[in-house]
Amino acid sequence: MRQEDGEVHADEEDNLLNLGLAEAEEDGCLALVGSTYVVSDDRMVDSLAVDGGPRVVTFAPVLKHGRFPLSEILSHVLNTCQNYIGSPVELEFAMSINQDSGKRRFAILQVRPMMEESVDIDIDLADVDRSKAMCICSQSLGNGVIEGIRDVVYVHPERLDRMRTTDLISEIAAIDAALRAEDRPYVLIGPGRWGSSDPSLGIPAQWDHIMGSSVIVEVPMTDIHVEPSQGTHFFQNIITFNIGYLTIGPDDFVDWGWLDSVAASTESGALRHVSLDEPLKVILDSRDSEAIITR
Repeated sequence: MRQEDGEVHADEEDNLLNLGLAEAEEDGCLALVGSTYVVSDDRMVDSLAVDGGPRVVTFAPVLKHGRFPLSEILSHVLNTCQNYIGSPVELEFAMSINQDSGKRRFAILQVRPMMEESVDIDIDLADVDRSKAMCICSQSLGNGVIEGIRDVVYVHPERLDRMRTTDLISEIAAIDAALRAEDRPYVLIGPGRWGSSDPSLGIPAQWDHIMGSSVIVEVPMTDIHVEPSQGTHFFQNIITFNIGYLTIGPDDFVDWGWLDSVAASTESGALRHVSLDEPLKVILDSRDSEAIITR
């Protein structure tokens, strides 16, 4: 909870500690968000300066008693971001407290546009016929139906050398440029984070390398857990060009066998470009953040 020197790991989860409220109280950070349940009186006290019961995270000192002007800050930030992006946004933030000086710092971690529904889409993944699906996803961005896609560019996670992801960028960019020249939108699939600044956690492509894609799919790495980007590296482009962004989770599905069975137009190591006889249909449900790609 305090800033300390130490090794920073590439996998984000390795940098986290799972600590209880007792440690948080000792550290001092619980004071702004904690209350005490007084067992003898069966009531909640919005303070840690009492004994007689367990600590509970309620955020009451901030939300009810104004120990920190969180509501005002969030209102200002949300309005500013909404005016800049042109649509409602969702915000991730953090706050740090200097225990010696008492100085508090509010930090924006992530801003993402909330997709506005232009079409009422409602997917029930339990009813999807997997035999006709190329991809099933329970965590996606975008809304509507995208039809007419006949090209898929994908990097197979089982054939990827995670230490050589930068080698793929020029090849992906060349395929993208060729497809754009022929006005052929495509589905882009690859492991880890698209646009990652760390090449070992994904393919560090820039937007101009993949700007011809209509749908981007992030699939898990095979050897390490990588927290998905969920489109944050390209969120402005995703909202502007109405790109579908799919993050494949443990219960989701990509039909790698079917993709590998299609003759490749271009193939180099883990990278394949396949052109299909029949177009794909992409259905994006922004209400439930679900998506399917059918063939």
